[in-house]
Amino acid sequence: MKALKRALAIGVFLMAMQNSVLAQSILDRNISIQVERQRLDNVLEQISNKGNFYFSYNSNIIKRDSLVSLSVSNKTIQQVLELLFSDKYEFKQSGNYIIIRRKPIKASIVSTQEISADKFYTVSGYVIDNLSGNKISDASIYEKRLLVSTLTDDNGYFQLKLKTKNKEVVLTVSKELYGDTTISIRPKYNQELTITISPALITQTFVTISPKDFHAPDSLKLRLITDSAITDYLYLKKDSARLEKTAAAMFLLSYKQKIQSLNLSKYFTERPFQVSVTPGLSTHGRLNSQVINSFSLNIFGGYSGGLNGVEIGGLFNLDKKEIRGFQAAGIFNLTGGNVTGMQIAGINNTIINDLSGLQVAGINNYAKGKVKGLQISGIYNHASE
Repeated sequence: MKALKRALAIGVFLMAMQNSVLAQSILDRNISIQVERQRLDNVLEQISNKGNFYFSYNSNIIKRDSLVSLSVSNKTIQQVLELLFSDKYEFKQSGNYIIIRRKPIKASIVSTQEISADKFYTVSGYVIDNLSGNKISDASIYEKRLLVSTLTDDNGYFQLKLKTKNKEVVLTVSKELYGDTTISIRPKYNQELTITISPALITQTFVTISPKDFHAPDSLKLRLITDSAITDYLYLKKDSARLEKTAAAMFLLSYKQKIQSLNLSKYFTERPFQVSVTPGLSTHGRLNSQVINSFSLNIFGGYSGGLNGVEIGGLFNLDKKEIRGFQAAGIFNLTGGNVTGMQIAGINNTIINDLSGLQVAGINNYAKGKVKGLQISGIYNHASE
């Protein structure tokens, strides 16, 4: 009986010791290592073997082929990693993994202590790449509900003027090939923000062309990695600025309007009506290209996200997405998506996708996709089938 009790006591002691070792943080384990001009990834592998754990890191933020020399004895893994990396990195444990990552740049808000005495208050600041720390130009900052927006300048700086009567304001920052960031701000206070956004990782090789050319590959796989999730995107040509790359749109739209369209390719909203004088002067402000309207009146010409109703243009109508209903223009209609309904123009109708309905033009009708319906023109009709 005594022997049995002693065996049980020893077993309990060994289990307690094992649990104690398992409970100990990996970063607190002591190791000794000595290397001379070895690749960083090889050194990390040695540390992994000595500490009996795994490393996880983004290869884009670590120069794995850099040569390092290190000689330490009985130091914690935390101390060893701090010797290998600069203070811009941090190390987090998750199960039996140590995750190496760049320290996130924290967003800061500096507000004045007094409520704005005017009917408007100003929100300004900078947009910064969360990994590199670089200031980002041509990023879109907008309030979805209020349809107020702006772009950052070459120094990553932005400024928005908002009405003090709005009790809730949520700003979203969008930039092509970046994940969106949303931040709630304190209304009625003039304030300055530093907003960080995380870049998406390109998971396939492709040729980069200047954004000023507004070209995009047919497809592109992107991966956005944050502390809490990994999200994969398939970026298709239909999601990019197809309408904006036509000759008419290149001539009629400004550089900022085209950049806005690239940044906000995933965001669209609906409104009952719009009135515009030109593509840059609309009741929806700079977000007119992201709004799908039920009724749209464009005195000279308009630039909208799409239509679900009626649209009349004195000279022309530009719509990025689908048209459902009736559309008429004095000179031409240009649609980036499908058209379901009736489209009439004095000279030309152009649809980048399919037509289901009726197209009438004085000179030319063009549908890049299929046509289920009728095309009537003075000279020429085109359809893929």
